[in-house]
Amino acid sequence: MQTERHLKRFAVGDGKAEAVADAVLRTVTLYEAVVFPLTSGGVSTVERQARRSIAYQFAAHDDLPLSVRVTAAETLEALDHGQDVQRTRVALGALAQAVRECRAGYVSVHDEQTS
Repeated sequence: MQTERHLKRFAVGDGKAEAVADAVLRTVTLYEAVVFPLTSGGVSTVERQARRSIAYQFAAHDDLPLSVRVTAAETLEALDHGQDVQRTRVALGALAQAVRECRAGYVSVHDEQTS
C-alpha cells in the first residue's frame, strides 16, 4: 500500500492514452506509406485498404486524447484525398506534435520552444 502511494507520486500522465496515441501515429504513418508509395504499383489495393482500416480503428479508440483524435482525423482526411503530399506532411507533423504533447514528460518552455 505504501509503495503504491509512492509510485503514484512519481507516475505522471496516462500511460494507456500515451500508448494509444503512439499507436495512432504509427498506424497513420503506415497508411501514408501506401498512399504515397516509393514505387508506382508497389502497393496492392488490399494492403492499402487494410492499413487504412487499421489507422481508422486506432484513431477512434476511446482512450485517445481528444487533441490527438481530432488531429488524426484531419490527417486521415488528407491521406484519403491522397493528392497533396505537402498538405499530408503538414497534417502528419501536426499529429506527431499532438502525440508528443500528450506525453507525461512534455514541457513547453516558450510559445516557440518545446522540449
